[in-house]
Amino acid sequence: MTKVRDIMAGRVVTARHDDTLRTVAKRMREHEIGALPVLGADDQLIGIVTDRDIVRRAVADGRPDTTKAAEVMTPNPVTISPEESTRTAAKIMSERQIRRLPVVEGERVVGMLAVKDLTEDQASLKMVDTVIREVSEDTAEHRSEVH
Repeated sequence: MTKVRDIMAGRVVTARHDDTLRTVAKRMREHEIGALPVLGADDQLIGIVTDRDIVRRAVADGRPDTTKAAEVMTPNPVTISPEESTRTAAKIMSERQIRRLPVVEGERVVGMLAVKDLTEDQASLKMVDTVIREVSEDTAEHRSEVH
């Protein structure tokens, strides 16, 4: 069975808890990614900040771009070990309705796993439909936001 280690993105781009949202957004744009694990002063994972967090918790509320990442991040993110199976990862993503998982070994972030990564693994491909359905917005909810 395929392990998370086999398909995760091993090059991790992170944010510091005291980085400004401008810095975080620039880093996301530069690396073409939509989420960054947030590290505390001791380099331990304390949260995750997504492009959606920035829009919903900062921009929509009129917060300045000098707002700190720690103020809009999701604290204590769900993580996974690199030794777990991709099946377990898909199950966690589906049950928790999340698109990205920081991969943690010991106390260190060693990778990121996204739903997209599961699509590139033949063994995981069967589970992707379920994951996508679970993490995607309800159609009625989406329509009410748009109209």
